[in-house]
Amino acid sequence: YKHFTVDNVSVTLCGKNIYRWSCIFDYARPFVLFQGAMHAREYITCDVLFEYIELIEKDYENLKDIGTPNIVIFPMMNPDGVDLVKHGINSVPIRYRDRLIRINGGLDFSRFKANANGVDINNNFNAKWERQEGKYWPASSGYKGKHFNSEIETLSLVNQTLFFNPIFTISF
Repeated sequence: YKHFTVDNVSVTLCGKNIYRWSCIFDYARPFVLFQGAMHAREYITCDVLFEYIELIEKDYENLKDIGTPNIVIFPMMNPDGVDLVKHGINSVPIRYRDRLIRINGGLDFSRFKANANGVDINNNFNAKWERQEGKYWPASSGYKGKHFNSEIETLSLVNQTLFFNPIFTISF
C-alpha cells in the first residue's frame, strides 16, 4: 500500500505481532483510530478494516483534499485468539495448549473471545474496570483480568491511543 505505513507495536504472549497501519494526510490534522478483532471470534472485522484501507488507497487524493483526519488502524488486536478460533489449538505454542484447552472447556474454539491468557481484552481497560461483573478466572469470555490493562493487547492500544490522542475511535 502506497499511502500507509505499517509498524509492529507489540508482540503477544504467543509471539504474534500487533500491527498499526497509519495514513498521514497532514500532521497538522487530528487523528482518528480504528481497531478490529478485539474479540477472537469477531475476526471478520479485520477483513472489514482491510477493505477500508483499500478504499482509502483508491481515494487518497480526494480524501486529502477534503481535509480527512489522519487515520490509524489496528486491524487485529487479538491475533492469538483469532488464530485459536480460525486454526485451533495447534496455532499456539505447545507450552500454552493444555491450559487453553482447560480454559476453553475443550478443543472447539469457534466461540472463543479471549486472548491466550483467557482474558476478554475488551473488558480489561481502565473504564470502570472495578465495577465490571463477569468471571473471576481465565475463561473463553467474560474474564476481565487480574487488574486493568494487564494484557499486552490492552496496554498496546491504551499507549497508542494516548500517543495519537484521536478525536474519536471506532471499535469494529
